Amino acid sequence: MYKYFKDEKGSTLVLIMMVMVVLSILGAALLQTSLAENRFAIREENRLKAYYIARAGAEAASSWIEDPAYNLGTITTLITNNASNTTAPTDFADGQFWVSFSGNRYQPTVHSLGEYNGVEQKVNLSLDKNYFFDASVTVTDNLHMHNLNNTNVYGSVALTPSATITGNGQNNIGDLYQTTRNFPSPTNPGLLAASVSWPPPLNEISPSDGYADHSFGTINFGNDTYYINLNGNMELQFDEMIIGSTAEIYVTGTGILNIYTDDIDFKGKLFTDPPAKTVLNVFDNGSFDMQTGNGSFEGFIYGPNADMTISANFDSIGAIIARSLTLQAGGNVSFSSTAGNLYPEELGFPSLGYSRTIWLD
Repeated sequence: MYKYFKDEKGSTLVLIMMVMVVLSILGAALLQTSLAENRFAIREENRLKAYYIARAGAEAASSWIEDPAYNLGTITTLITNNASNTTAPTDFADGQFWVSFSGNRYQPTVHSLGEYNGVEQKVNLSLDKNYFFDASVTVTDNLHMHNLNNTNVYGSVALTPSATITGNGQNNIGDLYQTTRNFPSPTNPGLLAASVSWPPPLNEISPSDGYADHSFGTINFGNDTYYINLNGNMELQFDEMIIGSTAEIYVTGTGILNIYTDDIDFKGKLFTDPPAKTVLNVFDNGSFDMQTGNGSFEGFIYGPNADMTISANFDSIGAIIARSLTLQAGGNVSFSSTAGNLYPEELGFPSLGYSRTIWLD
């Protein structure tokens, strides 16, 4: 036995050295892996911080754009100049961000670049300008839905905090929500009284013809057909409008037709050919009565302190803001995209700001 171990002298040392070499290699590999993971973790942490700094920049810039105090002209200048703080970035959370803008005044996009510890991240945030009419029906006092079977609101209904909805047709509406918006009275344009007699020649109204942009007393349109040709915006003002059951009014061209009245009895049809837009403004404490077997009104109706009734299979295709609205016996309201959309400034009201739509990381 002694001879056996004597012949093996030194082999254990060699084995130990081999094990030590292997362990050293494994240790180095583990250390390298650990260092790499640590560097990755640090970089990932820096990336996340840079990302949230970029988000903070986009949030700050979009909050500025959303402020209704800034009008379309301000936003246009901002985008046209591609305003940015590239020469003087904003310090934030031990990092910094740069913002710039693109798009147009109705749909601007905020671009934000965040930097933290040498790592950069970019985000983009798109916004849409808020329309003046944002629901099919908005009432400040009451919406009464009568007759469950054939009275409908196709689209959303907005109620101010004190407004109510009554009747047995309440299931025949779209989304119902509460709005905290304030609705100012329609602005009286104070148009000069027309010196020409009604009706206009060939029942046609065009710019600068003595009828456009003038006021009239009580006008009975009878059952005739009328044509209103726009070349830019036009205003017409009436004490009262009476439209017969077979009367037809065609609004064509480019621009916005604003009709102002205290009261209107509408039994016929009004057609608005895009891109023209029609807005019926009903003054405070006025009334709007739509009723006939097959009448329709293509346009927007604004009377936040006026009372309206739609009945007898009459269709309002656009959007309505009223103090009270009664829908009965087949009266329907639908918010059709064919009616277009209107921004507050187009109606002489202050901006309602912008809403955020899409984050693009």
